[in-house]
Amino acid sequence: MYMTENHSDQGNTQRRPVMTTLKFTKQRKGRKQLAAFLATQLRATVEYLGTPTFAYQIGEAMLDRDWLLHLPEDTDVAGLVEAAAQAGFPTDTTDEPGELGLTLAFPTTGWEDTTKGKVEATLAAKGELIAKALQIPATPMSIDAEAGTVEFPWFDVAPDPQVVEATTVLIARIIDHAKTATRASAKPAETGGNDKYAMRCWLLRLGLIGDDTKPVRRTLLKHLDGNAAWRTPPTHKDTRDEHN
Repeated sequence: MYMTENHSDQGNTQRRPVMTTLKFTKQRKGRKQLAAFLATQLRATVEYLGTPTFAYQIGEAMLDRDWLLHLPEDTDVAGLVEAAAQAGFPTDTTDEPGELGLTLAFPTTGWEDTTKGKVEATLAAKGELIAKALQIPATPMSIDAEAGTVEFPWFDVAPDPQVVEATTVLIARIIDHAKTATRASAKPAETGGNDKYAMRCWLLRLGLIGDDTKPVRRTLLKHLDGNAAWRTPPTHKDTRDEHN
């Protein structure tokens, strides 16, 4: 899995918002050469993170697979842009600045012909509930066949780290389930007005059980209405009998 923060329709693999983002024009000589050049300019070491991130870590900077470079705010950006242009790596200034959003992307390694359909069916059935939980408008997905990834451009603005973590775990479990399940229904499940209980039960079915995943469950239940412990909220008598 890797995470990308979007600038307009573009993405990068940085997990947190940064002050400066540069978009380089794609060159036939490749990102490896650009990363090596940037490492020299920034006086930093470069590390290729490999699959599934496809990013280059250059000190505190990161160069993603879409040629977006994310820099610490104290970087001499103007000097770097000029030096890069002279070295044959011009920046692309055609995009208007905008909010950094977030797309989560996962490799499709090991997917069968039916896996995509089962993920789509799950999102059709649970998408509204997920959208409520994450406070997002929708839960789209798309396949990048060339990169071998499935992408989920759910956030127009990058959320808090705990939301990123919870969403990452949730999508990973959805994909794992799609790989092993014989079928997946696209019919939206009735929650009976108790979204919190419906989400909790679904998370448990996905294997999100125990203390290790408690922060994930808490984050995904936080904005939902209802009672996580009861399908039908207990009456005063139920509560009294429970303690007798």
